[in-house]
Amino acid sequence: MEQLGYADWDAVYRILRCLKKTPERETYLLERRTDGARFVLKRARGEQAAFLEREYEFLRGQTEFGTVEFKKEGGEGLLLRDYVEGTTVEELVGREGPLDVADTAELGIRICRKVAAFHRQTPPVIHRDLKPENIVVTGTGRICLIDFESARQYKPGQETDTVKLGTRGYAAPEQFGYGQTDCRTDIYALGKVLLYMASGDCAGEDTELLQTRDQKRLKKVIERCCAYDPAGRYADAEHLEKALRKVAQGCRQARSPGRICAALLLILLVLLTVWLGSENRRLRLELAAQSGTAAPVSWDPYVYQADVDEIVDRMWAGDYENLAELCERLVRELSEDATIASIETVDYRGLEGEELSAYQSSRDGYEFVADCLAYGDGLPVRSLGNYADHIERIAWRIRSDIEYSWTEENGTVRHGELYYYTVEGDERNMDGCLIAILNAVNRGLEDGV
Repeated sequence: MEQLGYADWDAVYRILRCLKKTPERETYLLERRTDGARFVLKRARGEQAAFLEREYEFLRGQTEFGTVEFKKEGGEGLLLRDYVEGTTVEELVGREGPLDVADTAELGIRICRKVAAFHRQTPPVIHRDLKPENIVVTGTGRICLIDFESARQYKPGQETDTVKLGTRGYAAPEQFGYGQTDCRTDIYALGKVLLYMASGDCAGEDTELLQTRDQKRLKKVIERCCAYDPAGRYADAEHLEKALRKVAQGCRQARSPGRICAALLLILLVLLTVWLGSENRRLRLELAAQSGTAAPVSWDPYVYQADVDEIVDRMWAGDYENLAELCERLVRELSEDATIASIETVDYRGLEGEELSAYQSSRDGYEFVADCLAYGDGLPVRSLGNYADHIERIAWRIRSDIEYSWTEENGTVRHGELYYYTVEGDERNMDGCLIAILNAVNRGLEDGV
């Protein structure tokens, strides 16, 4: 079939295929006839139509969901929304198999960021049906949540939910009538999602499969998420994110090339300096130089992708709320990064044009990130806690980088790193994005100092 049976919508859209079908409802992928843009249409009858209407009431109040329309005739309801292009977590694990602990933790961090954005609304929005098929990773690596028909707004003082909804296996105990759902209900589901990503299944007993040292770290996080009593879970998505950061950090440390070699050299250094006495200083310097060349630098800027995602998303939406906090957090994380902290920085102020370009090209990405962090004798770090006073200038500079472009002599149009990151995901360069944001922070703080 190609038509819905409603003349006004049939004139605008055609059905491409049926995505899902049950006796009470269907889900279709539609194409707009004029430009080929794609949409999802849910069609339901009876009680299921009422659920679609509830989802519509929620979605139309959320700017990030774009086109949202609802039609109700007789006992049938139809909900139309933009199609989110990407891969669900269910499809990702089904195609590639269970993820390793580092990838599970890092993807989990990005999912936590998205969930936290809904929990921070007033009143908080509880999804209540978080599961792998409702979490989409877009082509640019962003996280989108879909299917909000179970969502509700938290109401303080209410003992239980009026309607019990959720997917068995991911739904917390309180969704079956044991109390009111709140942010910790989504934390329970996130624990099950983490288990699915790491093991390929969400069954509780599959935590027994997680037996390596890194897996055991993740297992503890999952078990706390999935505590029967909500009081035993992480209080919110931000606390869960911090726990996952520790798991990811542990994995990075274990992976770091040359770590064992460097430790052995350090032990050898101590023994030699004691034994040789007067040769102490000369040998220490010599061995330190050897250890420095023996351990190649391993730095993964994509660890900070979730931070960049959230900052850029806020700028696209023109939303300054919490932007100062996000920038502070990114700067603090970079300043605590052992690789960045160990780099000898250079004050590049005063360099311009070709001289500045030549200098930048001589530095590896992580080295120039360190330079930006140390700008003006550490302006970003010294000003932590003061960003809110300068956030409009910082925001304007970040937005400018998103929109920045120039034309070369041959007519080729070039854009800044944040433009590529937001518009052409395949071209993104995380080193460049971090440098762009740090430069924006530097200039914004400098303007106000």
